[in-house]
Amino acid sequence: MFEQWPALVKYFEAASKDDHVQSSKTILAALKDPVFKMYFAFLKYILPLVTKANELFQSESAQIQSVRRALVKLYISVAHNYLRADRDESLETISPDNPRNFIPLPDMYCGANVEAIILTSAVPDELVESFRLRVQMFYVELCHQIQKRFNFKDATWKLLEAMDPVTDVQSIIPLAVRFPNIVHEEEYETLNTEWRQIKSAADEKLPDKTLPPEQYWGAVAKIKDIGNVPAFPTVTKFVQSLLALPHSSAAAERVFSSLNLIKTQQRNRLHIDTVSSLILAKQHVSPSCYEWEPSAALKARIQDRKERDPHPRQ
Repeated sequence: MFEQWPALVKYFEAASKDDHVQSSKTILAALKDPVFKMYFAFLKYILPLVTKANELFQSESAQIQSVRRALVKLYISVAHNYLRADRDESLETISPDNPRNFIPLPDMYCGANVEAIILTSAVPDELVESFRLRVQMFYVELCHQIQKRFNFKDATWKLLEAMDPVTDVQSIIPLAVRFPNIVHEEEYETLNTEWRQIKSAADEKLPDKTLPPEQYWGAVAKIKDIGNVPAFPTVTKFVQSLLALPHSSAAAERVFSSLNLIKTQQRNRLHIDTVSSLILAKQHVSPSCYEWEPSAALKARIQDRKERDPHPRQ
């Protein structure tokens, strides 16, 4: 909306003259109010920051290794706009609502467009101060909500970043000891030896490090040694198990959304197996059913299923 501001002003100017509708005049007056425009300019600045972090939690690919980095980046970006931190103090550790940590209101950052409006429009100082106070309250609440949803003090999130192929972590044991249900103590030596071999190997012997982590480690799992057996079975099993951990509920929400579209009031007697098959078919034939070609492996599985269960339940 902010980008279309001049066009909106012209539209409602014409509507006010031609239609003589009071609502058009009210909207026009608001559009010409620089304070009103400042709020939309602020939203134009802050919403993309929040949306970018939120997109991470809507992704269906493995992102658990990126969660901490993305949220720290968002939190520091917001906190830096209104908080001061000492040299020995990190922004993500100081209290977001302690007035002693606030920078002066005139120095608080609200976005480039807001700054431009204040400099070029005759906005009374008291209205600018009121606006900055409201923005400050928004920043405080946003930081609180981030802290409420993410524990910056949990070192596990930092350790999970080691699974990103581009990181240079020489030992995986600090992460392994936090997941004894995945890798046992007697496997630590083998695990770390494989890890260090991967980190010290020449780049041409490894997959492209710019690949998504699940693709990178999937490719590493296929690397064979001189005996034609997997070269890194322990470390790839461990990392792939961690990458399978859910970092959001978005994938589950999409499945429930598909379920609600399939099992309606008119089709509420469908058997669970039928509903499951319909959901899987919908996911498998994306984006279009008429272009989809079943693979030989899938055909073999279907034939095997028919032979084992010639009369499936409906």
